[in-house]
Amino acid sequence: ISFKFQEAEQREIKTTLDLNIPENLEISPIDMTIILGNLLDNAIEAASEVKESPYIDVKIKYDKGRLFLQVKNPYVGEVIEKDGRFITTKNDRENHGIGLDSVAKVVLKYDGTMSVDYSDNIFSVAVLMYVD
Repeated sequence: ISFKFQEAEQREIKTTLDLNIPENLEISPIDMTIILGNLLDNAIEAASEVKESPYIDVKIKYDKGRLFLQVKNPYVGEVIEKDGRFITTKNDRENHGIGLDSVAKVVLKYDGTMSVDYSDNIFSVAVLMYVD
């Protein structure tokens, strides 16, 4: 998170983190990296296009076996969703556009759910996973 927030701040994107988790969570570091890496990369890219007050809001909370994670950021332009999948707006579609699918696969591994909302030019991904 620190590494990604550093990148965001270099692009003059305000970052906030609301973190409340125990020191040891039963989730693979690789899985957590897939989730946070993809969501933060997407958020940084989208927020860097916003002219006025770009930000990234991250919440990660743990309570009684449930891990809740949310990444929120403003965006400009159009979000393209087709058959429940989000289509990349990058020119190189062959090598992009798999980030949210990767996150969804990890979330399923933990019997979790992922919801995406993109109303009022705010893109929000919320993840709920069951971990001990």
